[in-house]
Amino acid sequence: MVTIAAPTGGADSQIGMGHDAARSLAEFESALLLAADAYRRWIVAGLDRAGQAGLSPLEALFLLILTGRDEPLGFAELCATARVGEAHLAHYALRKLQGLGLVRTARQGKRKTAGLTDRGHELTANFHALYGALLDAQATALSHGKELGRMADAMRELAAFYERAKQATQAC
Repeated sequence: MVTIAAPTGGADSQIGMGHDAARSLAEFESALLLAADAYRRWIVAGLDRAGQAGLSPLEALFLLILTGRDEPLGFAELCATARVGEAHLAHYALRKLQGLGLVRTARQGKRKTAGLTDRGHELTANFHALYGALLDAQATALSHGKELGRMADAMRELAAFYERAKQATQAC
């Protein structure tokens, strides 16, 4: 067992788990790392196939976050959604996407916003068409389709757990 300060600044709490639970969590984390890496590679390759080569995973993620939005998204909201803590990385990615004609940025008072251009909409529509075709072709291989919602909930819970753990380690 490890003793750490609670993230809220309250009394110390004991964190421990049984061997089986720890093993299960380790297996899940390993699978999560593999899935996250495969997803990053997929969105870059998919957008390449859809018509735009040379994007980084962050640039590809920004495009997909901006897809389907009626209104431009604020820079801070875009960074929060993508979980980007270093603003210079986000600024660089947006400048590159803007230079490629995929994103337009504007200022609304002090607020910087970003939205897709017509070319960006066309690219992401091509990506989603490709994605749909791949899903249709792999429908029988995706045997966990009905469980994905439950898995997503569990992943959000784990994300919150890791965020609290990060805060607790910073408080030590």
